[in-house]
Amino acid sequence: MAESGGTILDYLTPMPQKIFISSGKIFQVPSKVFLFMEQNVKDKMGILKLKEHLRNLGVVCEEIAHISESKGAGKGIILSKKAVLFDHQEAYKLIVERNSISVIGSDDVGLHYGLETLCQLLIFAHRLQKREEPVHIPACQIVDYPNFLYRGVMLDISRDKVPSMETLKRLVDIFSSLKYNQLQLYMEHTFAYQGHEDVWKDSSPIRPEEMRELFEYCQQRYIELVPNQNSFGHMHRWLVHPKYKVLAEFEEGVDHGFSMVPEPYSLNPLDPLSLVLLKDLYSQILACCPGARYINVGLDEAFELGMGKSKKECEEKGVGRVYLEFLLKVHKLLKLEHPELTMQYWGDTINNYPELIPDLPKDSVVLDWGYESHHPFERNGKEYSSSGLPFYVCPGTNSWNSISGRTDNMIGNLRSAAIHGYSQGALGYLVCDWGDHGHWQTLPVSYPGFLVGAGFAWNVSTAEDTQWDNEYKVNPAFIERTGKLLDLLIFQDKTLTMGKVMLDLGNAYQKTGVEMVNQTVLWRSIMFRKFNPTIPPQFLPKIKKLEETLLYIEKVQSRIDQADLETEDSSLIKQEVHLTAEMLKFATKVALLYVPLARAAIESESMDLDNSKNNQGVNKYPPLSTAEREKRLTLAHELSGLLGKYKYLWRRRNRKGGLKDSVVRLDHLLNCLSE
Repeated sequence: MAESGGTILDYLTPMPQKIFISSGKIFQVPSKVFLFMEQNVKDKMGILKLKEHLRNLGVVCEEIAHISESKGAGKGIILSKKAVLFDHQEAYKLIVERNSISVIGSDDVGLHYGLETLCQLLIFAHRLQKREEPVHIPACQIVDYPNFLYRGVMLDISRDKVPSMETLKRLVDIFSSLKYNQLQLYMEHTFAYQGHEDVWKDSSPIRPEEMRELFEYCQQRYIELVPNQNSFGHMHRWLVHPKYKVLAEFEEGVDHGFSMVPEPYSLNPLDPLSLVLLKDLYSQILACCPGARYINVGLDEAFELGMGKSKKECEEKGVGRVYLEFLLKVHKLLKLEHPELTMQYWGDTINNYPELIPDLPKDSVVLDWGYESHHPFERNGKEYSSSGLPFYVCPGTNSWNSISGRTDNMIGNLRSAAIHGYSQGALGYLVCDWGDHGHWQTLPVSYPGFLVGAGFAWNVSTAEDTQWDNEYKVNPAFIERTGKLLDLLIFQDKTLTMGKVMLDLGNAYQKTGVEMVNQTVLWRSIMFRKFNPTIPPQFLPKIKKLEETLLYIEKVQSRIDQADLETEDSSLIKQEVHLTAEMLKFATKVALLYVPLARAAIESESMDLDNSKNNQGVNKYPPLSTAEREKRLTLAHELSGLLGKYKYLWRRRNRKGGLKDSVVRLDHLLNCLSE
């Protein structure tokens, strides 16, 4: 990790690979600065951003086209490209001297990243230095390049939030500033495919012209928009319609967990018409992404493979072999129709059949996803690399199934992916932000994962330097620094408050004394199935812990209004964070009501013990007392108010489609509490 000598350089994110300090020297930002450029400099967006930050400091920037005119012209910023100076792609040098700042890129992308680093230094100088001091940048030389060649974010826009174009562009700007270079929009049914209107008509989908607009917007910011369409499991949004039901593996439907009713869920891998459908979908979405190099075809979580039409084939060949054969068919389809493309696919199914990994196509990319701090990235990476397979590590923001995130687990998950992915030669690092079961989390809950993941993917040594205490919690110093960076770079909070609030809300799950995989017990408390919570018996929290959790959330929420944000969406962010805290408190109160009832059911042996195996919680609860019924009605009234806020805030960032699906479970909960 670079040594920056206790200055604003300490806050650079991602942290550069090397920083050399010129002790005692500074570049004092003048009232007027000259901008000199070589003719081959093309980064219009980066230059506009630099000028904007200078303007915010009251600096007049005069652009001069030729570097040759820089001598004797006064303080200047010099932009150039010199590939021969670098051994890495996307590399840059940033040299700060008394009278000049030079940004030298190995290529267009490297120069862009150098400009992003300079913009950060201007932000930090403005925000962190004492007002009585002139704004300045320490004299230094930065030599920087990424450890992972591909650094991306995947946004779930199918369960159930489809962001507005304004929201998507705002996120692209954030990702570009954090030096991500890929973006994926996870799709099941939310692209407006021509000829398939029945599937997407109620989802407010991304339309082809919007996809083309976003593709170009990303390109201008050196981000590659990778087309994404799931193609095996997660096809229930298609297969519930009569026109497509014939393509289902199990037409009668299965309880797949992503809906409250059984549905056909996966394509039949033996039906040639499954490939006919996929061919059409791929061709339509790829037409909106000219020059795309990759496509993510998903192929994950085909839960009922071997249960229906492929049962005989799976009994003869094995489930893993039937899965592999379908994967190879999809790969062949893409190579015939789009030979320039590289196929990406999720690795969860094939990881269960390691003996088949050597048979995977070597010109495809495996995406190894896992969202716990203990996910076996190292083991899986060794399997892929030993077979000569390119692969990405795919950790996550941990925002979903949680209401407020899981801060410490998120950091551990991102950290492990970076360290083990890099050591095993992973090609890329993809931060996933899912929306399982209604996408109840607000957007600010995902920001910490985006920021931390960007830092680890660019400079793996910063992940290695992240310290942990003996209880496997993140060192408080790392949390404090991350909170400040969120405030400086995303929330623009003058009080440096909101970032730490988000991280603290994200650790509310730990206060319950119960930790679950890919979810939290508070979120599970309000996931009602039939008429009761679905907390498995082995995860029932103690009442004292719940009471402590409620007090903790209230204390964290009391700090929200101390924040003084300067973003365009500052009021919206505060409302979203308040809603996050309110939903956490509500979930805690529901748990306080129902956990004693669940324990009473266990003690009276009226519980169906088999339910602990199917993860659905206590089956039979004792009758409620009069006082308990009154508490339940009070909770119903509280939820009714929260639903109003939830629907209002949804529309501020997202399209209308999907909202109805998102609140189905909350409406069901409201009915349960009201009856």
